[in-house]
Amino acid sequence: MLRRLASQLARLVPSRFFVRILGFLLQARAVNTPPRERLEMLFYLQNLVNNLLAGAGVDYGDGTHVKHRLMRYHDFFVDNLRPGERVLDVGCGGGQVARSIAERVEDAEVVGIDISATNIARAREVCAGANVQLLCGDAAELPAEERPFDAIVLSNILEHIERRPELLRKLFTATRANRALIRVPLYERDWTVPMRQELGIEWRLDTTHFTEYTVPQFEEEIAAAGANVERLDIRWSEIWAVVVPARV
Repeated sequence: MLRRLASQLARLVPSRFFVRILGFLLQARAVNTPPRERLEMLFYLQNLVNNLLAGAGVDYGDGTHVKHRLMRYHDFFVDNLRPGERVLDVGCGGGQVARSIAERVEDAEVVGIDISATNIARAREVCAGANVQLLCGDAAELPAEERPFDAIVLSNILEHIERRPELLRKLFTATRANRALIRVPLYERDWTVPMRQELGIEWRLDTTHFTEYTVPQFEEEIAAAGANVERLDIRWSEIWAVVVPARV
């Protein structure tokens, strides 16, 4: 009942006035609120807004989050691949990166794998007509390929994995790839991250993340996987890295 009433009221009030009213209410509440309680209130509100922003970003992009276009992170993967290479996109999601690679890297052969049947169904639509093969399954259980891959793509995937070095070892062994192109979120992106932890408030960008990285942690995990960081850049509060198997 209350939710329905709030929804009807929100539709009646123009957006600019709704936001102004909300701002006045927050300021009035904050005046006599102790600092810790004020921070907790604002962080919980920020989490709610971030969730709403994520959905709005997808809707505005007609099903593809606008971050793909604005951050241009597809360029990182494309620029680190060569014509004719065979590429495995692990956790390919809706297939946007896989399609970019297939279209922009000459004669590239792309295989995308994702554990979600829903994602694969969406990827089949996105990748229609492109040289992309799509598999629904767990990349950790990928059998050794008769034909090796040249590169592995992991775009915001490792942070969702609990045993990350083990996965990387398995992928390098199964694919015989000579490099992995990895993109992960950075822990040290803002002062609010450790502040949230101190207050016991959700600090991760996504509640399914097992970790978000510092640079030393990332380098330690890559070494534990039997690989080396060949190149590492910090962009958009993320780590973008080229990783190669260690030479024995």
